[in-house]
Amino acid sequence: MPRYRRCVKETIVRVLLVFVVGFALAPHRARGDTPAEGQAVALFRASAEDYREGRFQDAVDKLVAARALVKKPVLTYNLARAYEGLGDLAHAADEYERYLSESGNVADAASIRTRVAGMRRSLEQQRDSEARRLAAEAAAQRAEEENKRAQTENARLAREARVTGTRGPGHAVRIAAWSVLAVGVASSVGGAATAGLARHQHDLSTAPTRSQLAAEAADQSSRRYALATNILLPIGATLAVAGAVWVTLNEVRHRNAERMTHAGLSVSASGMVATW
Repeated sequence: MPRYRRCVKETIVRVLLVFVVGFALAPHRARGDTPAEGQAVALFRASAEDYREGRFQDAVDKLVAARALVKKPVLTYNLARAYEGLGDLAHAADEYERYLSESGNVADAASIRTRVAGMRRSLEQQRDSEARRLAAEAAAQRAEEENKRAQTENARLAREARVTGTRGPGHAVRIAAWSVLAVGVASSVGGAATAGLARHQHDLSTAPTRSQLAAEAADQSSRRYALATNILLPIGATLAVAGAVWVTLNEVRHRNAERMTHAGLSVSASGMVATW
């Protein structure tokens, strides 16, 4: 009987030793079988902390470094989430698609593909909005250049009038009329440009992947541009119409005055001849 008890005690001791050795080796297995895997695990954990704290760029940098050490689908998936948090939809969509390719069959593949499709649509909308914004800015720049050319031409006409001594009330009125027309056209084009900018900012504010602060800032910018549009377009249209009418009337009056100026009398052999 004592021998039986001794065998039982030895068996219990051996079992306890197995558990002790297993628990001692468990942390080493968790850190990976190689130094590269251990470093990748450390980077993975640090990136998760960065993601929770909102430091998305730091999380991206760590995950890129970890994936350079080991190739694991979980690193690709977290990298896609970090890019999405950063607002970089192009890279996020690419990494989600890479994750699906690396993982094979995953349970949420359909939802991830739907998410990627939404990102691609949002990117297309952003490109369209950016194109409209650039077109509006180009139109505003052309209007500004036209306004500058009109001002230069008016200044040239004023200098010529001073040199030739022909500057008078009629000439000043013509300059004023052309100036009103130029300002009206420039204001109308500027209103169209601010309308395009308002539309662009509105599209950004309603984008599904924008953060709350960015959406609010874009919405405020959209409201400011819309207010500028509501001011510039009516004023510009009114000035343009008034300037066009004024210019037309002045040009008709100026031509009539020129015809009256050229009228006169000349003496010839046959008598006095009226010329026009």
